[in-house]
Amino acid sequence: MSTRIVVVGDVLLDRDVTGNSERLSPDAPVPVVDVEHVHASPGGAGLAALLCAGRAGGMPGPAPAVTLVAPLAEDAAAAELRAALDGIRIHALGHEGGTRTKTRIRSAGQTLVRVDEGGPGTPRDVDATRLAEVLDSADVVLVSTTGEGSPGTMPSGLSWRAWPSGCRWCGIRIRAAASRWPGAPWSPRTWPRPAPRWPR
Repeated sequence: MSTRIVVVGDVLLDRDVTGNSERLSPDAPVPVVDVEHVHASPGGAGLAALLCAGRAGGMPGPAPAVTLVAPLAEDAAAAELRAALDGIRIHALGHEGGTRTKTRIRSAGQTLVRVDEGGPGTPRDVDATRLAEVLDSADVVLVSTTGEGSPGTMPSGLSWRAWPSGCRWCGIRIRAAASRWPGAPWSPRTWPRPAPRWPR
């Protein structure tokens, strides 16, 4: 049986726009980039889910069963994310604002500027009972966050706690987290299998 991994966090769309730049704009001293290629891919917890599934780097061996728990907007960028995450089960939460998108304009191997759109990405309309069921089904829970959206700016009821008491996410106690986030204590730890059930 495949290992069941639940990845919890905020998802964003990374977009790299690359092209050739040989002149400056006449209206401002900035380079003009003639676009040659645009590549979009999931970032944040979306990338973590792909890595856990063994798909981002073409890793060999049986892939674990991965579920992504994240706020998702209802816009074109979110549709791109869902398509890129095909094959990964998604437990979508309500999402404040548009999909957070980070677009990097690149030329000659250098990033000239990054444009950020969307957000804040705070979860809304969270069904805590259903969320608890998803988390309880996991062998491993990975919390992956950029410090924005969720769980970095979770609504009231979120409180990170020092190990080994775990942390709360949308009122649900997480049994383990394997990622850093601003202000949270970090302690590498191997949990026994099956993972312990934290009291609620």
